[in-house]
Amino acid sequence: MGDLPCLYPDGTSKGAEVVGRTLSHTQTAEQLGAGGKVKLSPAASGLFEVQRVGVALGPGFPIGLVGIGLLVALDRLEIPISMISGTRTGAVIGALYAAGAPAREIRSWVVDNLADEKVSRRAPRGGETHLPRTNEPQSGRTSAGVDSEITKRISDFATCLKEFDARTAGMSDGELMAEFPRFAKALRNALEELSARCPNPETATEVLKESVGNLPELINQSPFMNRALRKPRGYAGDDRLLNYLYDDEVLEAPTNMGKLLNYAFFSSPAANAIRNRAKIVQGVIFDRLSRKTPLHVTSVASGPAHEVSTMTRLLPRDSSKSQIIWTLLDQDQKALDNAREAIPSGVIEPKFVKAGLWEIVKGKVELGEQDVVYSLGLFDYVEHRTAVELVRSLYGCLAIGGLMLIGNFHPRNPYRALMEGAADWFLIHRTEDELLQLGKQGAPEGRHFVMAEPEGVNLILVTSKPLAAVA
Repeated sequence: MGDLPCLYPDGTSKGAEVVGRTLSHTQTAEQLGAGGKVKLSPAASGLFEVQRVGVALGPGFPIGLVGIGLLVALDRLEIPISMISGTRTGAVIGALYAAGAPAREIRSWVVDNLADEKVSRRAPRGGETHLPRTNEPQSGRTSAGVDSEITKRISDFATCLKEFDARTAGMSDGELMAEFPRFAKALRNALEELSARCPNPETATEVLKESVGNLPELINQSPFMNRALRKPRGYAGDDRLLNYLYDDEVLEAPTNMGKLLNYAFFSSPAANAIRNRAKIVQGVIFDRLSRKTPLHVTSVASGPAHEVSTMTRLLPRDSSKSQIIWTLLDQDQKALDNAREAIPSGVIEPKFVKAGLWEIVKGKVELGEQDVVYSLGLFDYVEHRTAVELVRSLYGCLAIGGLMLIGNFHPRNPYRALMEGAADWFLIHRTEDELLQLGKQGAPEGRHFVMAEPEGVNLILVTSKPLAAVA
């Protein structure tokens, strides 16, 4: 979800100041077109079918700045904007626009302050690239200020990819399996070296994109990464994508290169971390089950609920219904429906609740007292202030002695550049201290510690609700 401020341009809920006009949120498009407070231009006539127009601005430095041009164009076309949201760079631009700064002034400031030799090169009128010319001296540094050695190493890896593609194109699945470990090792070594030499994730992403010119073409061959890029449900880590990983669907790809990429992704530290965190939750539940029955458990942003379906094979069929009262909560109805189909009946019969983050934070979801509450992937997308409120809400659902487990990716994730550069898959990575502070701010009376799964890529904040308030 990321840092997504959503503000009405006039800062209120009563109306929106849009290109010098006031748009009442209760007006219909027909009223507007018929002479209401906002007269739409002919270019905006197609908007009569909707009541309000919202703009979402994207992340990243270059993509985020493109949003300024969009706002300028909408102003020129006199298309009214009721609300605006953004991620990262887009969030800054959206906040400026929502606070009343005209789009043209934002663009002028960016051109005056960011389009100089210290930051980037102005693109010539002929449409040539803004990257430095190859005959210009670079003094061992790339245009992004990166050690040229790492750019060369990643370029060598790009050549290695082409060699793998050519050598394995006609192989059978049996022959291809011998290549899996070699390919995965080559990819992992390249990404780990990239992370070590480029600690700034945005710089690492740009180096990867520039060095592997056919990266989008490669990614499209892996259904796993292709789905992450397309985001058919509106977000990257949906239940279908995670099931690719849990089920090791390596051979589900149209090409051998796609199968190689699948294997590399599914055997990566990031993928192992996702599996490991689910096993840790299962271990906690089994431990608690040995002490108390029935056990009330809630999974927030449950996704495929793989830990539930696999746990049914380990529980006795005759008594497990009364042993665990499990609630699966997710904003995605398809994820809930798919989880319902995947969990065998007669062992665990979960309660399925469709609700989103804000419904939890605002207290609109009644869970009752829970012995274990866990959320393994949601906090990777939630900015700090909202995450604190969510911790507070979930902690409030705990029974005395209950446990809350919150998963979050650590910045040491070596596949971060690939996830962000190839699939636009952005996570909010947190360190041990940051995750611990999240727990202390959201639940100051709780007892907290942070653990890591075996790969060290995914952290878990463990919070217990003591018998008495902690001094």
